[in-house]
Amino acid sequence: MGMIRHNVGTTADLMTPQGLLRFSQLLDTLEQDSDCHLLLFEGLGHGRDVGPVVKLDVDIYRKWEQLFDRVRQLPVATIALVDGRCTGLHLELALVVDASIAVEGSTFEIPEIRMGYLPGMSIFRLAKQVGLGAARRLLLKGETWSATSAVNNGLIDEMCEPSQAQQRIVGISQQLTAENITAVRMGRRLLEESFSTSYEDGLGHFFAAQHRCFSVIALSHFGSSTVQEELR
Repeated sequence: MGMIRHNVGTTADLMTPQGLLRFSQLLDTLEQDSDCHLLLFEGLGHGRDVGPVVKLDVDIYRKWEQLFDRVRQLPVATIALVDGRCTGLHLELALVVDASIAVEGSTFEIPEIRMGYLPGMSIFRLAKQVGLGAARRLLLKGETWSATSAVNNGLIDEMCEPSQAQQRIVGISQQLTAENITAVRMGRRLLEESFSTSYEDGLGHFFAAQHRCFSVIALSHFGSSTVQEELR
């Protein structure tokens, strides 16, 4: 299984044009690399704290949201490893990956509100992931969650000791990586659509997604000349 490990850098670095470009180039590579099946984001929680806004530029949030949307559409499974104080764009990234692990002692918080501005689209994703009440406590009341609280509230998937991190990455990657990566992509999309799509529309989306999965299976096993016959 091909895996790419990417150290995301500090939250301050990510807010620079160079940080945006570096992340975009990573996604360019993954969108074209058929040999990679797993992307591991490392370094979440490392680096400088979120601070006051130096430049009032809404456009950088628009650009990052476009990049996060590309992460959600990647043809690979994605994991985030948190080790430290997770805020800002690090927290945003932890909310868009397929699975997240926190090293024991890590913390999670959203300090932007207290500084007079909004975080990114974590406002939108947080309540869907942890529930409105828990999201309100983290966002508006400024609670700091330990790794244990983050797991209990559903913000991240699991916590481990530092010495176990690599072992857990391997274990989760084996759970996430399917023979047919299309199934992972379709499952990811249907889960997200379930919050805003009616059952009737969701049913149609499911049948279309399932047909696509079966098409890929038939193509890999029988070749293009027999795909349509196998799906009848």
